[in-house]
Amino acid sequence: MSTESTEKVSGSSRVAILNQLKKDMVMLQLIMIGTNYERLTVVSDLREEDGKSHVIVDCPERFAEDVPNHQGAGVKIEFVGKDHVQYFFTSSVIKVTEKNLWMDMPQYLERVQRRNFFRIAPPAGTKISFSRIGRPQDASLINLSEGGALVTLNEPARGISRLIQDENLRNLRLRCKAENLNADIRIGKAAVVRVQTEHGKEQASYALKFLEMDPRDRRSLQEFIFMCQREVLRKRKA
Repeated sequence: MSTESTEKVSGSSRVAILNQLKKDMVMLQLIMIGTNYERLTVVSDLREEDGKSHVIVDCPERFAEDVPNHQGAGVKIEFVGKDHVQYFFTSSVIKVTEKNLWMDMPQYLERVQRRNFFRIAPPAGTKISFSRIGRPQDASLINLSEGGALVTLNEPARGISRLIQDENLRNLRLRCKAENLNADIRIGKAAVVRVQTEHGKEQASYALKFLEMDPRDRRSLQEFIFMCQREVLRKRKA
């Protein structure tokens, strides 16, 4: 996103947007910079402490265990504003409590000049299946948007062990059978646009870009993503 045209929002406008996020419980994408760690959260408070301003968000479950070296680590927050435009800011983790994750107040927010797709982590067990070289393969979803998905191949692989950047996959099928969410969506064509391996791990993850979809399946995907967001909010309020 850093290569796109952005506009900086600072001062009272920055604080007003952050307060609106808190009031409306807008879903945020929390990304630990330099890792594959991404989770959804919401702003719980803006607070002053020891003469410094902080943004406080709900701490994702098992954050301290999943990100053991989080103290001072870089974090990126993405969200869609009331103007339906993508925003993001970068900060660093100050401290983590049982319920809250404290970050430095960013000097500015960045408003992306064109609309981007919002990513969400679908329910566990959501899969994309496809066939390559005549062999079936399943992949688990790390995150999903209207434009694509980040996936890992399920092991042991029934077909191939790795995908290749820039190759095209055809006749994919996205399926989810969760307690309150169901989906069966067909994707005509997708491209592998990025292959990444987190330091210290052998398993690669693959960024897929959806290139061809029937309009009905596109609407089903939009509805599924919306329902995933509602389910996350429902669980947070419970």
